[in-house]
Amino acid sequence: DRRYAAVATLAPLSEVQQAARRSGALLGVAALVAMALLAWLGHRIARSITDPVLQLAGLAAAIAGGDRKTRVAETGSGEIDTLTKALNDMADSLQSSERELARNNRLAALGEMAARIAHEVRNPLTAIKLQLQLLQERVHGDNAGRIGGLLEEMRRLELIVDTTLESSRPAKLEASRTNLNRIVEDVTALMAPSFRHKGIRLDAELGSIEDTMLDPNRVKQLLLNLLTNAADALPKGGDILVSTHAHNEEICLVVEDSGAGFSTPPELELFSEPVDSSSGGLGVGLLLTRELAELHGGRIEAGTSKKLGGARLTVYFPIARCIDSG
Repeated sequence: DRRYAAVATLAPLSEVQQAARRSGALLGVAALVAMALLAWLGHRIARSITDPVLQLAGLAAAIAGGDRKTRVAETGSGEIDTLTKALNDMADSLQSSERELARNNRLAALGEMAARIAHEVRNPLTAIKLQLQLLQERVHGDNAGRIGGLLEEMRRLELIVDTTLESSRPAKLEASRTNLNRIVEDVTALMAPSFRHKGIRLDAELGSIEDTMLDPNRVKQLLLNLLTNAADALPKGGDILVSTHAHNEEICLVVEDSGAGFSTPPELELFSEPVDSSSGGLGVGLLLTRELAELHGGRIEAGTSKKLGGARLTVYFPIARCIDSG
């Protein structure tokens, strides 16, 4: 009604003050939680940057100290992971290069030692062979046959010495049109008497193959290495089979034995390090065999013999009209 111009209301302030205190407390707690979350997030972000950097620093220090096996896991994408991959790849490359360098140094030392021994043995062999040839001209009958057998053994020793000397020289082919079967016949004829003495039967199955460009001396060395490795796997005697056949645009030389075979999967990596062939591994001769096969533009594969049950080594030579001899 118009008689009143204002209305006054009285109420206690305690409830308002309590509400204000509660609101202030809630705001304070919220501010503390927000600050804690920000601090935790900042810490996590900093750790996500510093931890990979520290790991990369540790990897770099390990590589500098000679450790080539340490690696850092790649966690995602970005600049840090790009750097991680680069350092891991560098460690892999260094490890591979050092392993290859060590292997080449060992092979070079073995080759140099073998060449010195072969050179010293060659002169006495030549003198002995000459004396046997002169003696063969003066005797007859059974004695002549025995001397002939000795001369065959001398030829085998000369082949071993020559191939040893060849292996120590720079790899260079002197290729000519050659039939692989003739090389197999020559080498098996020389090795068969010695293998028979060890209780090893050496057979050959020669297929119909065409001539191709080969270095006869290098291929003889290659086959001699394969036969020697097969014989090492037969300490109590057994069988070795050498065969040839054509396969597409390649000529195959196969050496199989009746030994225990490979104790590990016969992958090509087996030819990267020399190990004891008597324990189911591959010797130094097979490393040279692989190099000689690749020098001819070919390759070598290892597997299990279906005929004899032991190891099977196959060398593939390309059928070529000409070959790079450099």
